[in-house]
Amino acid sequence: MAMALSDMEADIHWTNEASRIHGNALKVAHTPRQAEQLLALGLKIERNLLFSKPIENPAVVAAEHNDAPMLLYWLAKQKEVFADDGEYIQALYYAAMEMVSMMNQY
Repeated sequence: MAMALSDMEADIHWTNEASRIHGNALKVAHTPRQAEQLLALGLKIERNLLFSKPIENPAVVAAEHNDAPMLLYWLAKQKEVFADDGEYIQALYYAAMEMVSMMNQY
């Protein structure tokens, strides 16, 4: 849908707090290829890791959905993109592990 909207010159960077996806289209990319296409369109990875706010980081969303391939993709991608911020990467790994633990505790 984001690709089609982009082709129509719609603003695919717009987000809405009331949105069910809680952020931009990166959260609903189902494959690394889709994610790469969206990143190529200029969508930004949101770094929000707080569980008290709508979860917007795509790695945490993938963990919440038990989507192991996308979780691994997003962890690797963010490690590459944010290589200069080791503190953030560490916090990202902890947030993803915490979400996986919560989702799989039963």
